[in-house]
Amino acid sequence: MGKLVVSDTNIFIDLIRVGLLGDFFLLPFEITTVDFVIRELNKAGQKDAVMAFEARKRLTIIRFTTEEIEEIFNLQQSAHGNVSYQDCSIWFCAKKYSACILTGDMALTKNARIDQIEVHGLLFVLDQLVQNGIVPPELVADKLEELAGENKWLPEKIVEGLILKWRSLTSKKL
Repeated sequence: MGKLVVSDTNIFIDLIRVGLLGDFFLLPFEITTVDFVIRELNKAGQKDAVMAFEARKRLTIIRFTTEEIEEIFNLQQSAHGNVSYQDCSIWFCAKKYSACILTGDMALTKNARIDQIEVHGLLFVLDQLVQNGIVPPELVADKLEELAGENKWLPEKIVEGLILKWRSLTSKKL
């Protein structure tokens, strides 16, 4: 298996929203998350959709010991800015297992990068789907366009650039 990644809640939610969750689990990553993330999946069907991949051995869910929970609390106390306990659990997991974090949360990203942890967001995941030939570029461009209309946190210029890039890949094949 490939690179070890720890996914945050927002990555799962956005992938579910655009119907690409199953494709995400086809990437050459060893995908993990933490039990706190699973608890945050509270809209109808989200938790079941993600848990199905644990049942198929495509997702590992990390559960913490009492000692680790205390270490996560200490990590949260040392964090810069407002980083939730759930986000600190992802950060802790990435540190412990030398993993990359997948998140759209800026406070988590800043703290993890200070700690020299590799961090990527949804746009990286979508680009990996294209680069690995899992989803056609035109479809990913359509999905990102759909998501960009709903998710105002996505960086507009980068989103526009990726959509243009993926659409040009499709037109070159014609």
